[in-house]
Amino acid sequence: MRLAIITPDGLSTVLYARSFASVLARRAADQLITISSIDGYDKEIGSLGSQHHSLQMARFIDPGRDLAYMAELYRLLRTIRPDAVLTYTHKPNIYGTLVAWLAGVPVRIAAVRGLGSIFQRRASRKRALIYQIMLFLYRLAGRAATGIWFTNPNDKAWFIELGIAKEGRTLQTSNAITLSEYSPDVVPSEKIKALRNELGLTEADVVVLMVGRLIQAKGVIQFMDSATAVRKTFPRAKFLLVAPPEEGAVDEVSVVEVKEREQQGDFQWLGFRRDLRDLYAVIDLAVLPSWYQEGGYPRALLEPMAFAKPVIAADTESCRNPVEPGINGFLVPPGDTQSLADAICRLVASPDLRKKMGQRSREKILEEFDDLTVATTIADYIANAHNKLSDVC
Repeated sequence: MRLAIITPDGLSTVLYARSFASVLARRAADQLITISSIDGYDKEIGSLGSQHHSLQMARFIDPGRDLAYMAELYRLLRTIRPDAVLTYTHKPNIYGTLVAWLAGVPVRIAAVRGLGSIFQRRASRKRALIYQIMLFLYRLAGRAATGIWFTNPNDKAWFIELGIAKEGRTLQTSNAITLSEYSPDVVPSEKIKALRNELGLTEADVVVLMVGRLIQAKGVIQFMDSATAVRKTFPRAKFLLVAPPEEGAVDEVSVVEVKEREQQGDFQWLGFRRDLRDLYAVIDLAVLPSWYQEGGYPRALLEPMAFAKPVIAADTESCRNPVEPGINGFLVPPGDTQSLADAICRLVASPDLRKKMGQRSREKILEEFDDLTVATTIADYIANAHNKLSDVC
């Protein structure tokens, strides 16, 4: 079986294809193909051992570029003739699935990792129009897909309710982490020391991290506000915000605003970082105060948990699943800065609590979120679907 994984960018390919590369490498008859832009991830993509095809995709809706992308993807799929495609994120799910159907790819699986802002509150005409367009396109893609893979049961229920998915053509798993890549012992001590020096951190500092994007739904404003509140009581608390700009998003938080707030000295904005694993080894706790439709098991929680860190998340159906309240972290009402600050203060004040909760985070990752288990399940599902079609033919 020749499986093609289609993602929007190089980082997504590395994150989503790594586990499938490991699974398929054990199966002599199977081959992995990856399709995305590279974006400086040449080495990481090369380590997958896949047959990679570079294809650039516009991040936001751009009719001209989107049509060009679909045409190029069609030509590529007709040339390489994969037995199955697996797509990730909205645009590949829609365009990739439709193009794969047109190109005659037998098995077409769309992976839904959260619904994002386009399926959230539609307060403006622009957002309402985008929602209607995406809903129409997703319904077309849902008919073209042979299966839709969800990590959030609520997303699955909503897709069925909206007429995008049918129960008999869906599958459900949790999200997962590459345990060999995300572990407390993978970052050398000298690298940790160098990073602490780079960030101006001392051994006495308690470091709080948020990873997301500069949009309101991620809770960026609440993170900045909580940093100001917490540091009034705990000045040794240091807040790090890893969040690339999201220019053009309907609810973007402007870079100007973030830089102005940063000047107050309560947090550091690090923009986009490729060294997240190193950062997880440096920090003491991670927060995700997001009401964005994350997919049920956000990597911004799972990854620090794999490094034995306690976590704080917004109490939403899209964020709460990895958190055992009072056991490996805390849940707070979405949009509630005071509750977020109070939860952070509890962990900042108690090294013993951080250690205890962090240990439980690591145990939970080992028990529930092994990516090889999930990837094997999906690879088997795809192989069985392909075999059934082959038998019919």
